[in-house]
Amino acid sequence: MPPFLVKKNKKMKKIITLVASMLAIALSVNAQFFVGGNLGVEVAYAKDGLFENTDWAIDVSPTLGYEINEKFLVGVEFEVGGGAVSKMQTFTWAVAPYFRYSFLHFSGLALGAELSVGAVGMDPEGGNNAMVGAEVSLYPVISYAVNEHLILESKLSLLSFGYQYLDFADLELNKLSDGYHSVGFGVNRGEVASLGVIYKF
Repeated sequence: MPPFLVKKNKKMKKIITLVASMLAIALSVNAQFFVGGNLGVEVAYAKDGLFENTDWAIDVSPTLGYEINEKFLVGVEFEVGGGAVSKMQTFTWAVAPYFRYSFLHFSGLALGAELSVGAVGMDPEGGNNAMVGAEVSLYPVISYAVNEHLILESKLSLLSFGYQYLDFADLELNKLSDGYHSVGFGVNRGEVASLGVIYKF
C-alpha cells in the first residue's frame, strides 16, 4: 500500500472508533433505533467565451443511528455520489458521524441543527489526482413526522457552515501534495438542499 494511503488509513481507524463509541453510548440509554437516507442533486451551468459547461452531481446518503429523546439523536451517514466537473466524471464518498438537536417543535414539524465530523474523498475518472480529507459541518434541518415511525426531512445545505481540508494524492507518484483549507457557508456540499426519510423502529 502506498505510504500516503497508510497515513489516511490511520485517520479512518480513529473515525471508526469514534463512531463505535458514539453508538455504544446510545445503546446504554433508552434510545430508539432508526435507519434512513438522503438524496442530493446539484446542477451548475457556466459559460466562458465560446465554451459552455454544465457540472452536475448526485449523491445518496444512507444513515443509521439512535434517537435518544424527542430533541436529540446521534447517527452516522455514509455518502456515495458521482457527477461531472469540467466534463470529467467523478466519484465521491464520505463517512460522517453526526449529532442533531431539535429545538423547535410544532404539529409534527421540527427545526433543528446537525453537527457532523467526517472523512471525505473524490476520485476523478481517468485522472491521476484523487482527493482525500476531512470536514466539519453545521446544518439547519427541517423535519416532519408523518407518524410515530416515518419522518421526512430536508438538510438546508446552502445555509450550512463548515470547514474542509483536502489533500491531493498523485496516484502515479504515490505521494500527497500540499492540501488546502476552506471555511464558509455551503463549503462542504454543493446542493441547495437534500431530501431524506427516516424510519424509527
